Amino acid sequence: MLNGWVDPIYSFLKKNGFNLVVLHSTKLNQQSAHTDKSISKDYELIDISHISLKAILQIFQKHKPVGMLALTFRTLFDLLINRVAQHCNVKTLYIEHGFFADTTALSFKMTDKKASLIRYTNYVRKYVFFIIFISKKILPELQIIFNAMRKNDYSKAQYDYALFMLTTGFKRQISYLNMNPKRYFFPDTH
Repeated sequence: MLNGWVDPIYSFLKKNGFNLVVLHSTKLNQQSAHTDKSISKDYELIDISHISLKAILQIFQKHKPVGMLALTFRTLFDLLINRVAQHCNVKTLYIEHGFFADTTALSFKMTDKKASLIRYTNYVRKYVFFIIFISKKILPELQIIFNAMRKNDYSKAQYDYALFMLTTGFKRQISYLNMNPKRYFFPDTH
């Protein structure tokens, strides 16, 4: 994921004077966030798998991001980070990258039940902490998480903008995001 999707964005951002910090949860997913060592990269990788919501908020406060790029939106991790960014008044951009899994089933389908339960418990705990102690908008936030988990509806967890690379990706994903047409766009290919 880093080599295929993050590195091309990083090259553009670095060329335009921006720093990049990648938040990920590879330890929770029992994966690794290593990158191709032959390519010189100075972006920061922060695994938030086992840190508290308070520590996640401190990351946002420390780095003071001007924006957040999201490559996916259909996990509790994505939903939590989206809500934290919105709470911190960080502009959000969802980037459709051309890969979209079949969505006929609920997005929170468990394939490895034990690993899924651990991941879900971890993020639900952080999300509950966010709702009660940070956001304090209990009913709207509960509606956001309920709509996402049970109805496969992410329209209440809006991104400020969305960039779609393919019209097929746009057609499949826009129904989940239900965004205002003025907030999504396609790159100029001319």
